[in-house]
Amino acid sequence: MLGLSSLCSLFLCVFLSCTSQSAVVDQAVKLSNCSTTTGMNWTSYHSYTTIYRYMKCLAYTYTELVTLVKIGNSYEGRPLLVARVGLGESNTTTVWLDGGVHAREWISPAAASYVLAELVINSMDYTSLLTNFTVYVMPVMNPDGYEYSRTTDRFWRKTRSRHNDSLCVGVDANRNWGYRWGGEGGSADPCCYQRYQGQTPFSEPETQAAKDFILSLDNVILYLSLHSYGQFILYPWQQEDEEEQILATVAVMAMGEEGEYVAMSAENAAGCSMGWAKGEAGARFAFTVELPPRREGFADNPQEGFELPASEIEGVGEKVAAAVVTMVGRIAGFGYV
Repeated sequence: MLGLSSLCSLFLCVFLSCTSQSAVVDQAVKLSNCSTTTGMNWTSYHSYTTIYRYMKCLAYTYTELVTLVKIGNSYEGRPLLVARVGLGESNTTTVWLDGGVHAREWISPAAASYVLAELVINSMDYTSLLTNFTVYVMPVMNPDGYEYSRTTDRFWRKTRSRHNDSLCVGVDANRNWGYRWGGEGGSADPCCYQRYQGQTPFSEPETQAAKDFILSLDNVILYLSLHSYGQFILYPWQQEDEEEQILATVAVMAMGEEGEYVAMSAENAAGCSMGWAKGEAGARFAFTVELPPRREGFADNPQEGFELPASEIEGVGEKVAAAVVTMVGRIAGFGYV
């Protein structure tokens, strides 16, 4: 997991505090226990069941820090789980992080679960962050599609719902949100393999559950959604917002070397969660982070870019964790807490 010394040197210890050797050993034992019990690690891509069991283990082991919330069920009946991470019940300034919206983007739930583990296992390094903010992590928003991509169609993108009598299956869960739904970037054709927007906004139980839960939260200051691939930090629309531009810049710097990531607006993605979070849910800042593709060998088949080797999971997870920590630190510097 991401170490204290590396974060301090990179980001001036915005939210880090020193820990005793005995406390570090205790944390390592807890990490080993949950990993051993559930089989979870960041050297392989795991099933939704493994991720689910790992989240439950964290909540059972770190009762003072983690609360597991079931916000609904998927179309096929899988539980939709969100982990609440924070110190104390009184703080209502919220950071939201989700992954696994598109089934084939396996690095997304892997990276989201990495960030969850980092904040929990090394929570003493983030005492100030977790005191001033409550972080909600939903590693897999589309578990049905994710499992289908693991067992049947590696490049499946959508949910697995059926609507009316159509023989075609699924909705693009990132074109199904209510803000500017039905506009450019989606499709009204239920047999569109990639971008069917659904019959109505929030037609999917997954997006409906996430929407209802996010709206129940107080003061969502930062909304982050992890996708792949592209190496972009995306914000909802072109606008003059100095603080948003600053956050995009620090995220770009945290995610890689100069030129590795690019910040830009996403104007042609009507019905996406990021736009809804900013435009309707009232999140002060909202971003989509497009994680890297496979490095080589997919020029003839762009879909193969989604097959990022498992050996790169931990490195990507470290960068996402660093980006989250530095963005939240900068938000605190803006005076929002």
